[in-house]
Amino acid sequence: MTPVQIRKVQAEKASRDLLPDHSTVHSLLLADHAANSRQTPSESKACAPSPTRTDKMWLINTSSLCLEYFAMPEKAPPYAILSHTWGEEELHFTEFQHLHQQGNKAREKRGFAKIERTCVLARGSAIAYAWVDTCCIDKSSSAELSESINSMYSYYRRAKICYVFIDDWWPDLEWDDLFSLEMAVPPPSNSDRSREGEWAPLRWFTRGWTLQELVAPKELQFYDATWSPRGFKYDPEVTHHLARITGIASGILLDGSETSLNSVCVGQRMSWAAHRETTREEDIAYCLMGIFQVNMPLLYGEGSRAFLRFQEEIIKKTTDLSLLAWTAARDQHTFAGVGIFAIHPRQFSGLKECVLVRSQFSQTSEITLTNKGLRFDTAPYLIPDGDPELSDIFLDTSCTSDKELRASYVIRLFRMSRDLFVRVDFEPDEIGPHRRRLIRGGRRVLYVPQHYTHAQFHPENVAVGVIGGCIDLEIKNAAPEFFQVRKPVVWPASHQGHSLSQDNILINVTDLPRFFGYIKVDIFHAQLGELTDEILAVYYGETSGITSVCLLWGNAAQAFIKLATDAEKQDPITAEKMLFDRIAELQALNSCSSHVDIGYTHRNTQIRVSTMIRPALLVKAEMFITLHEVDEGV
Repeated sequence: MTPVQIRKVQAEKASRDLLPDHSTVHSLLLADHAANSRQTPSESKACAPSPTRTDKMWLINTSSLCLEYFAMPEKAPPYAILSHTWGEEELHFTEFQHLHQQGNKAREKRGFAKIERTCVLARGSAIAYAWVDTCCIDKSSSAELSESINSMYSYYRRAKICYVFIDDWWPDLEWDDLFSLEMAVPPPSNSDRSREGEWAPLRWFTRGWTLQELVAPKELQFYDATWSPRGFKYDPEVTHHLARITGIASGILLDGSETSLNSVCVGQRMSWAAHRETTREEDIAYCLMGIFQVNMPLLYGEGSRAFLRFQEEIIKKTTDLSLLAWTAARDQHTFAGVGIFAIHPRQFSGLKECVLVRSQFSQTSEITLTNKGLRFDTAPYLIPDGDPELSDIFLDTSCTSDKELRASYVIRLFRMSRDLFVRVDFEPDEIGPHRRRLIRGGRRVLYVPQHYTHAQFHPENVAVGVIGGCIDLEIKNAAPEFFQVRKPVVWPASHQGHSLSQDNILINVTDLPRFFGYIKVDIFHAQLGELTDEILAVYYGETSGITSVCLLWGNAAQAFIKLATDAEKQDPITAEKMLFDRIAELQALNSCSSHVDIGYTHRNTQIRVSTMIRPALLVKAEMFITLHEVDEGV
């Protein structure tokens, strides 16, 4: 059994020992209802029929345990609300509607005890109604489900009180212990709670839906697995521990109003959900709608697209670009370029202390959602002395984790065309004192796709082989179902032979013009037929053969081709010198080249690599040019 299951079994046993049985509680409820109405218990068994309209809210009558609906939720009577984690044998809407029918076994389900106890607590506080998510939403109606989830934050916000039932909170665990649980810090070995299998985070603090259930309610009381009270959210000690456990400031915990939430930047709010999970992939977006005051239709089955749509809704109503300051682990992207939006809240985990450098209302960037991606009308940052028409650009997010506000996060964008860019870094960079030196460029319009799924060739898988006047370029692990290459282009043009194998993309070019030139290889997307990348192998040789090869990608490759075209107007010696002098400059452009020096043995096999620089499309990834032996007879 898992640690959570072990704790749950022990907690349920303790709960059974302390709680009255279901029949006793229900008798008290019916007796109380009969005393306060002219109906007999038998007459009160029929719950309200299901209305056809969707702008409603179902509430449980805490005396009769019948569902009643209210056409305008904002005018519903005072009600208590339950926050909990779903488990086995929860009661659903239809089952609860027929709770009083003879032969109905709904009361025997585990979930009924939570609903019953919530009603008892509410009646004790003179609250006539209660709301529980398991049985107060008709999930057979997609319209009602969508409305309820879009209204969930307001449901918890308007509640008179929220009861938090944590079914794996042992009676012997204190608030200090909960912090250690969430931080995965085990207790001392001589502690009563150090027994194997007992130390795991409480589920309530790890679920996506319970985040808004913590922040929204004005009054919130905690209960452990035995329904023993563990304090109110507004208790100073409880507030302190909640802030430590969740990373949410005390002021936000005590005031979950829209004004209070908007005082926290988008990136930091996203970080609150970084380590939370949901059963359905789409729910990681839907459960955060209230935290960001956005609404959108529910489309179960869309998968990760839900979180993308969610960010689109956020960007429509704010200029807070901390939404773009996320960080991705390298293995979270199987392609080099990435979209402007994150794929999960976990990518915001580093923004727990993120703040805006200046108010979002003073932002000068204009952002529009278009069919080409996000349209930015802004003044980006540029690399000093870089060509503004070739170089990458940097987008200022105007947010930082620097407490002195001396720096600002920027994200690097790679140029795909004149005005189309993709994000290429795995984490935001910083500008400011003692940080990256960039210069502010002129105002311009640029487009960045929200989510860039176009498969990209990985240049670190290129192997170079040389013998005499021949060059082999082998693209390893190139996934031929995605990538294809066509006849390579050789400059200067001359008679040459080549062979091409698509299985592992092995390109062999023979009879190259001696001394200086390049081989251009275009990489195409197999399904789309579109150009995705190009490799430029710039070589230099002597009478004995080729002595060095410089590999260029992206902007550097395009710049070199333009230079070579211009150099053709010069005499060969002048052209060679002009191009050779620019190689070092192009290597530095966007950190996007790799240079290979070749030494010769008696078998004409290259033996060493002198310099390695990262390619443009893998700015944060190291690149390795591997040299493989070429037999003289091949």
